[in-house]
Amino acid sequence: MLSAASHVNPDTHVSTPTLDGVNSFLSRLALERPFFDVSAALGVAIMRLYRDLAMADLAALERVCSLDAVRESIGVALELFKPDGIATATRAEFIQLKRVKALQDSRGFKTPEQVFLPKTRLDDLYVSGNSHAAALMSQLRRESGT
Repeated sequence: MLSAASHVNPDTHVSTPTLDGVNSFLSRLALERPFFDVSAALGVAIMRLYRDLAMADLAALERVCSLDAVRESIGVALELFKPDGIATATRAEFIQLKRVKALQDSRGFKTPEQVFLPKTRLDDLYVSGNSHAAALMSQLRRESGT
C-alpha cells in the first residue's frame, strides 16, 4: 500500500516519494543523527538532493549536512564532478556540477550527470581545507576570470 507521501509513476508503476515525504525523511535523519561512513556515494546522493530540491525549502537537507560524515562525503564526491555553471533558485546560489567520472563499486547506484551544491557549502568545504573544494574553487575562478 502506498503512503500519502507517495505517488505512482504511470509509466513505470513505481512509487516515488513526494517532497513532503523526502523532507519528513530528512528531518528524521537530522533528529536521530545516525552514524554514516564517509563515502562518495553518500556525497553524490546529497548533491543530487540539492539539485532535485533546489526550488524547495532546504532546511531539513541543511540539517542533515551538518553531520560530519555527510559533510566529508560531499567533499569526497566533489572529485567526480567539474563546474558547469551557476544557478539561482529560491534564496540560494548553487554551483552546477557536471559528472566527469562515475563512482567505482557503486553497486547499482548510477552517478547522475549533473548535481547541485550551494555555493555556501562549497565555500565551507574550501575553508575547512578540502582539496577537492579548493580545486573546484580554482576552476570557478579561472572560468569567471577572477
